[in-house]
Amino acid sequence: MTRIFIIGYRATGKTTAGKKLSMELNIPFFDLDDVIVKKQGQNIQKIVEDFGWDYFRRLERERLKDFMDLNESFVLSCGGGAVLHGDLWKKLKNAFVIWLKAEPQKIFERIINDPVTVEQRPPLDETLSLKDEIVKKLEERTPLYEEFSDITIETDCLNIDEIVNKIKGGIYGG
Repeated sequence: MTRIFIIGYRATGKTTAGKKLSMELNIPFFDLDDVIVKKQGQNIQKIVEDFGWDYFRRLERERLKDFMDLNESFVLSCGGGAVLHGDLWKKLKNAFVIWLKAEPQKIFERIINDPVTVEQRPPLDETLSLKDEIVKKLEERTPLYEEFSDITIETDCLNIDEIVNKIKGGIYGG
């Protein structure tokens, strides 16, 4: 059984790498945000608009726990804030947690060049510019990403094949 949780900030390659990795390992892929959206029947923008970030985080926590309790192989791309549920991560057993990491400027460039991210991901802090929000949230979350990850991969200068190969090398040694 291979359970892989991919964590990291927005636009670090979690979903793209996760999909490719799951194909190469021939195990199911899930995107935690997509699971939430499907179950809720609304995109994240609308969920946050209607109910707020706290409500979204509760939904995220419930779905994350579902995957942590699942005893079968899968690759799960987690939303950038999934690490905020620290008590769940501390209990996680028999799984690999991969942190995909990128510099703030690279994250900013990827976000503004991805219309889906711009359209469907509301700001985490309305008082900050996107660049400042990225820096602030990375400062808050980096210690959590570090604490809960088994493998860290810098994605700034890597393509998806290189990221997937590094993940497989980190898990299977090679």
